[in-house]
Amino acid sequence: MDPETRNDLPSDDLHGEGQAEAFNKSSIASKVIHRREHNLKVPFGRLPDDILREISIEHVHIWRMARGWKKCFGWRTILAVSSRLRSVTLETPTLWTTISLDWPTAIIDLFHSRSKGLPLHLQTDRYIGNDESKAQAAGEFLSTNIAVISNLDITWDPP
Repeated sequence: MDPETRNDLPSDDLHGEGQAEAFNKSSIASKVIHRREHNLKVPFGRLPDDILREISIEHVHIWRMARGWKKCFGWRTILAVSSRLRSVTLETPTLWTTISLDWPTAIIDLFHSRSKGLPLHLQTDRYIGNDESKAQAAGEFLSTNIAVISNLDITWDPP
């Protein structure tokens, strides 16, 4: 086989896979851009950020009235409505100030960082005294953030 013919054959090396991956990323990026352009054309997509922020605050407020791990995160669905609403919601620190100390540490840390130093509203959805590591982590979080805690609703007694 001559060298010219060999160059025309599909490559089995990583270069070919890299091109396919780049094509897939490009295709996904194109779809995202198309969806964002479409979202800006519908009336909801043209609302100003402050209105989107108020919608997010009201939506989260309704879900916050539910207690319990699974119920209190139902408000996340708003993050899937549009990328712009998602961005506004993620950048609204007041939505991240209510923290349950019985959540996983990673979730507590995420909410704390997104609250951007605003006063915190801390709670427990259940008694955590039987779980020594949870109780220790809750104590450390309380002592570290005592200056920014505005509301504290903790169950200390077992049910």
